[in-house]
Amino acid sequence: MAELLTPSRLLAHRLSVGVDLSRGDIDALAQAADRIHTFRRGETLAEQGRRGGIWLLSEGWALRQKILRDGRRQITSIMLPGELTEKGPVLPVSFGHSIVVATDFAIAQEFDRTKLMHLTETNPTIMRGFFVEELIQRAMLEERNAVLGRMYADERLAFLLYETYARLHAMGMVQHQSYDMPLSQGEVADLVGMSPVHVNRTLQSLRARGLVEWSGHQVRLPDPAELARLAQVSPDFVSIVMEFGERAGRLRDERGASEGAPN
Repeated sequence: MAELLTPSRLLAHRLSVGVDLSRGDIDALAQAADRIHTFRRGETLAEQGRRGGIWLLSEGWALRQKILRDGRRQITSIMLPGELTEKGPVLPVSFGHSIVVATDFAIAQEFDRTKLMHLTETNPTIMRGFFVEELIQRAMLEERNAVLGRMYADERLAFLLYETYARLHAMGMVQHQSYDMPLSQGEVADLVGMSPVHVNRTLQSLRARGLVEWSGHQVRLPDPAELARLAQVSPDFVSIVMEFGERAGRLRDERGASEGAPN
């Protein structure tokens, strides 16, 4: 996966959903990148109510969560590789949530806020990329709200499993329709607004229907399209995911071929 999975390439691939980035644009994003740091499970990437650094996750998972005044926690979404801690890095607002590492370790690269803001001000293509990315994130948030508000248990769990598959597939991180699932069923339950017991019962139902295989920390979707239909995922979203998954695969193959070529 090599070059595609370097932080700047991950970010460039993600932003290219709405724009065609040139080699110069990709190099400019790399110039805005700073130190790389390894985080451990439970460590904080972003603290609720504070405006810290901008981190791009390149390995591992994290959880966006809201902490209420009495200490109760609500997990709102999963942060996956290729995503920034700030969905709108040029907006002068503090975090309304915290971001905590959910895997044994995670690798993230810090981006210089001043350089990134200057880059968006002077490079219209990159600015459009961030704008389209924010629109996509907003659309996904609306879908999640509908899931929690109106969908039945099997639809909720199907949506989470397919959405996670889709986001990873678009970044070239799914193999043979399988992906790593490092979250506990308790964390999954929090994400879909159900009890762990209800999640387990619903998972058994999806297994019996041949839609999900979940063993240890590995999830496989035998029929992603059918799971997407159950979750009522937009066909437009599915087509974008498939297109980007194919593009990620081509980038990975091209990089592998160049690395294997004789000097």
